[in-house]
Amino acid sequence: MPESESARLRRALRIILLLSQQKKGLSVYDIAEREEIGVRSIRRDIALLRDEGLPIEEALSEHGKKLWRITAKVDEISFSYHELLSLFLGRRLLEPFVGTPLFEGPMRPVPCDAEWRRAESSCNMYRQWKSNAAPMR
Repeated sequence: MPESESARLRRALRIILLLSQQKKGLSVYDIAEREEIGVRSIRRDIALLRDEGLPIEEALSEHGKKLWRITAKVDEISFSYHELLSLFLGRRLLEPFVGTPLFEGPMRPVPCDAEWRRAESSCNMYRQWKSNAAPMR
């Protein structure tokens, strides 16, 4: 009996969840055992997920066993001018709290010196322009 689309979709979502929870990855046999379905079905599901663009890669365990895992490769992060300026200003507003849990908490600032210097330069240019602008009456 052919399986329904919703059953396959639910299984695909469970596979994504399983793979995202296992940093080292899982073999198709491990997934098949957990899902109580055949290995060939799991292989087809992984192929489908990869074809749809999910970053699922194949890796070898220490014992040479083929494992599948979800990777999160970020090659380049880009920000618009306004996003970068917002991040810079938010960081500057938190600087008085350096050394406290408010600043050092779970979301530590990421050192991006070149980007911060660019944003600071933009802020300085804005301040200079603002101070040279004629006052409104």
